[in-house]
Amino acid sequence: MFYFRSNIVLLMNQNDLSLRGLSREAGISRTSIRNILKLEDFSNVTLGSAIKLSEYFDISLDDLLYRDLGKD
Repeated sequence: MFYFRSNIVLLMNQNDLSLRGLSREAGISRTSIRNILKLEDFSNVTLGSAIKLSEYFDISLDDLLYRDLGKD
């Protein structure tokens, strides 16, 4: 199972981050984050963006992608 989108939403809510705030803090374009949140065009999200998000939230990339953080 793939939990990337739901984990990003959860982490944004826990850290009181807007799309703009996460973009600025993590150094990722708003378009990339928007694509993750919409999950309509997820194929355009780069590995680099996913890595930056895992580093920003201090979580392994594997956990960010494949672990349901909402169940912890």
